[in-house]
Amino acid sequence: MSAPKFTPGPWGIEDPLGPEIMSIVANPEGETYEWTFVAQVTADDDNTEAQGISFAEAQANAALIRAAPELYTELRHLVRLMEPLEDRGLLNIPGLATLNGARAALKKAEGQQ
Repeated sequence: MSAPKFTPGPWGIEDPLGPEIMSIVANPEGETYEWTFVAQVTADDDNTEAQGISFAEAQANAALIRAAPELYTELRHLVRLMEPLEDRGLLNIPGLATLNGARAALKKAEGQQ
């Protein structure tokens, strides 16, 4: 796996323009006012739907995006732990499928798919 090219975490969620516009921001250096914009998730301002996305779904999407750096790190760790088991032939078919799925997800996150 190659080194990630995305903005390092931790990522947070801000709603400076109101709760219907959630900005995903990063502050990897821990600076008080040094935030980097990563992404934006929107919902309708009356908390119903915007382009087919409800406010609750937009909040869940923002939470998932916010967790992306940690998910990536932990998935890489899981792959490193499982590869020796694969090399020794100790993974069953579901284990191999999980390992291959994790590798595919990491490639996608790294822009290789």
